[in-house]
Amino acid sequence: MIRALRERGFTVLEAVIALTILVLAAGACLEMRAGALARARSMQRAHEVARAAQAILELAIAGELGAAERMNRDEPESALLWTGERYGLEYRLTREVVLVENPVRAGGGAGAATYPEMAAVRRYELELAGERFVMEWTR
Repeated sequence: MIRALRERGFTVLEAVIALTILVLAAGACLEMRAGALARARSMQRAHEVARAAQAILELAIAGELGAAERMNRDEPESALLWTGERYGLEYRLTREVVLVENPVRAGGGAGAATYPEMAAVRRYELELAGERFVMEWTR
């Protein structure tokens, strides 16, 4: 008779243990999902900031960002500074002319010696949403 009762179903203890394991597994799955959602939001925010940075740099290069001020008003060749808000983000952008090794001359090849050793480029440094973006550009 005891054997017949035992084969009919689970004991209360077995049911409690099975439910505990099920609850723990469900909790772990929910925690992993919450972490994945947080990472997705963080990546989306980083992508939005990078797109805004690209747009601000393109506006500065095109001369459409607005008036800039000289960082050192006594030097006409000093760096330029733009500050403001675009796309809901505060930014600070500087542009200065720097000399870099001329890549045409550095590459060698025929006629490379006819180019100057150094080339002047504009270095843009953008601070946006706690990130720093640097780009060198020349016409």
